[in-house]
Amino acid sequence: MQIVWTRVGGGADPLAAALAEHGHTIVEVPLYRLVPPADGGPLMAALRRLRDGGYDWVVFTSARAVDAVTERMSEALAAARIACVGPATASRVQGAGYRADLVPDAANAAALASGLAARLRGRERILFPRAENAGPTVKAVLTAAGAVVDDPVAYRAEADPEAPGRLAAAMAEGADAVVFASGEAVAQYVADGGTASVRCVCIGPVTAAAARAAGFGDVRAAAAPTADALEACLRAAPER
Repeated sequence: MQIVWTRVGGGADPLAAALAEHGHTIVEVPLYRLVPPADGGPLMAALRRLRDGGYDWVVFTSARAVDAVTERMSEALAAARIACVGPATASRVQGAGYRADLVPDAANAAALASGLAARLRGRERILFPRAENAGPTVKAVLTAAGAVVDDPVAYRAEADPEAPGRLAAAMAEGADAVVFASGEAVAQYVADGGTASVRCVCIGPVTAAAARAAGFGDVRAAAAPTADALEACLRAAPER
């Protein structure tokens, strides 16, 4: 199969590379590019507090947030326990020389927040370096559990102006499927002129719901963010 792999930012996606090992042709189309926060002061101030022992936990909901921290002050991660949304994010932490103390079985923000909330004992201080458009779930759940959460913006995504042309070229080559990892990617794909008539493979049920709402008819939701789960999804009958 020829698969259009939508993603954020530059650099090859290791999950896409793993899926290519199953024999698929992967055409990666970055829909967004990552840029620093408009004001990096709050993040740097939080990292200095982290380095000095001011936080009990650091929470990461993406590998990109890990990069934003390690590129600025990697050594600060030695001063707190680390919670990661899934194995890909935990792997990025490991690559920086540290270990994730918590990775939920389900790779989503709600599972991460509830799993960490169950471990809290009182007024722990938590650093949550986040995307500018991050949802409210993590901070809301942890705050309700009694934690004090600081959530500075670590990065933001902006539409890649070259995406529409790349997407049109990829579709002209004859795509059999398109892969999405977030509802935001679905929305940007449609905004960039992508067609909803192609088979749609989504990482997670929330993304799948966004694809259905955007008009995709053949939507398949992978049970986990792994190449094997995506491969099973590609080979399965369409969801109804």
